[in-house]
Amino acid sequence: MYEMKDDIFYEYIKKYDKLSLDYVLLSAEDGEISHKKAVIEAISVLNTRKRVCNRYYYKKSPAFYVDESKMTCQKCDNENFFKITPEKIMGYTAEEIGYCDAVLYFIIPYRTYTEKDFEKINHVLFPMCYRKDLEIYRWNDEFSDYFNDGKEGCGAAMWSIYDKNMCRFVIIGTSVTD
Repeated sequence: MYEMKDDIFYEYIKKYDKLSLDYVLLSAEDGEISHKKAVIEAISVLNTRKRVCNRYYYKKSPAFYVDESKMTCQKCDNENFFKITPEKIMGYTAEEIGYCDAVLYFIIPYRTYTEKDFEKINHVLFPMCYRKDLEIYRWNDEFSDYFNDGKEGCGAAMWSIYDKNMCRFVIIGTSVTD
């Protein structure tokens, strides 16, 4: 499993520079389909980045840790995962945050992106013809200090999506403070 650094999505997402989400695309060509291993690898990839969620690192900061014994997940319904939801007023828990919430409402200091942006991002990342076959899990926010900012701020969440048609994992995380 390795990061797909040359995937066109990474270039595309640059225009959404106020988006407080971390996307990590990992190859699953070796046949290994382990969401847990993909999430652990994604945290490792995030440790190499200069920008993580809404924080910018100008100096090397401590690496995020992962405590595998605390990792739990729940399977997500594919249709609900892409559902556009109405805005809530703060107070999100890890179980309540939807992917749409993170794209549209986790932007400091105000909403920047629209439902159309959400649809465009996902059209590039998850083509409609493959969505029914995606395997999606929502992870708890207790297994890594990656989530600390969001627990004290606007919210924290992580999803792992396996796309068997494209032989890849997409890990999406957010941990946003105000």
